[in-house]
Amino acid sequence: MPGSLIAYAAAPGKPALDGKNGQNSPYVKHLLEWIQAPNLSIADALTEVRMAVIKATHGQQQPQYSNALNEKFSFFPQTKQEEQQGKREEAQQAAFDERLESLLETCQLHFQAQRAEVAWDCYQKVLQQAPTNKQAIEGLNQIEAYYVKLIEQALGDKQVNAAQRYLTILGRLNSSSAKLLQLETQLANLQRQVIYIPGDVFQDRLKDGSKGPQMVWIAAGSFEMGDIQGGGDGDEKPVHRVSITQNFGMGRYEVTNAEFVRFLNTVKRRGPQNEPWFQTKKEDSYSHIIGSTGNFRVESGYENHPVIEVSWYGATAYAKWIATQTGQKYRLPTEAQWEYVARAGTTTKYWWGNEIGSNKGNCSDSGDRFEYTAPVGSFKANPFGIYDTVGNVWEWTQDIYSKDYYSNSIYSDPTGPSTGSYRVLRGGGWFSPAPYCRAAFRNLYSPGLRGIYLGFRLLRQP
Repeated sequence: MPGSLIAYAAAPGKPALDGKNGQNSPYVKHLLEWIQAPNLSIADALTEVRMAVIKATHGQQQPQYSNALNEKFSFFPQTKQEEQQGKREEAQQAAFDERLESLLETCQLHFQAQRAEVAWDCYQKVLQQAPTNKQAIEGLNQIEAYYVKLIEQALGDKQVNAAQRYLTILGRLNSSSAKLLQLETQLANLQRQVIYIPGDVFQDRLKDGSKGPQMVWIAAGSFEMGDIQGGGDGDEKPVHRVSITQNFGMGRYEVTNAEFVRFLNTVKRRGPQNEPWFQTKKEDSYSHIIGSTGNFRVESGYENHPVIEVSWYGATAYAKWIATQTGQKYRLPTEAQWEYVARAGTTTKYWWGNEIGSNKGNCSDSGDRFEYTAPVGSFKANPFGIYDTVGNVWEWTQDIYSKDYYSNSIYSDPTGPSTGSYRVLRGGGWFSPAPYCRAAFRNLYSPGLRGIYLGFRLLRQP
């Protein structure tokens, strides 16, 4: 038996309000509305009617019902076809929600991996499908705040190029950003103020907001390049005049183990098999890099020592990474730029004179206290404010080696020959005798060599 249900327009002993001007009463009005709802049980419909009437009459009329039904009943039950269609729609909605959630996760992963522009486009795709999605809107706000922070940091550090680059990105992503005009005004003011002074120490910001390697601003100028004092090797001749026509930044120190390991753990690579970047301590006991790809560490106590066992390929890869991280033009110095900085306005064998002296650099016979590499900056800086140009580690340069290049070198900004099998290194290493640590001495190695004495420092173009 289906049972029975009795509905009351009002509570027992209470009047039911009538409609005005011939309209249905509040009870009839809402009863007609809800009993026609498809696939809604009569009990649920009467509950909706009760709530609607109480609200419409401000509590004066409170419908009730007595339910003794033995099964669900609806005036407009859902047909089998409608039920199947409903299930299909539910399945489609569930699939849509799942795809949207997956896309949102992808957007967040892009942002966490510092691919903010890609993340922005990703969130925009979400909003094309779900225009009010709160998670996507919040994601866009986070990305905008991220670039605003980078711009403010660059402005605070007086990094005009970086601020301009981030402003361009912000303007492209959100031209209506409330911060855009204010930041553009601050940049314009900074551009009128900033003057690079030779000797200034600066650090460009990386993508995560931290600071990159310390650099020293070097003024353009001319110098005599080669074996000025005599007694050098044949490839140091003839002495010739060279002009460095643009100011540039030079690494204040040689790149350290800690700096290089940070690079390795960010890129999570070791270089191509035919162009390896470095060796670990497991591969050569002199190295201070331990661990494995993605989880390299520096042997305790050697964080601030210059990185060794690095090939020319590894040094170049690091420079390219710093360039990508900062948006600036980083690379290895040319041979001419390196000697210009190492001489620092002098014409002697070493920047302090023609004798190696005692405890002025880290060479094999320089009277220093270090058996192997020394922490960067352990000795006095040269007149340009650059440390360790005499000994410690051989430093890779950008140039290809040619023993006769000085006979054909151009006057302004020479960059070495265009072809050759070896790259030039300068400065001498911790095991090198004093003559090898002279400012004019030229060394050469295959770019793939990773030796116990091979390191590098960076140059930044203006």
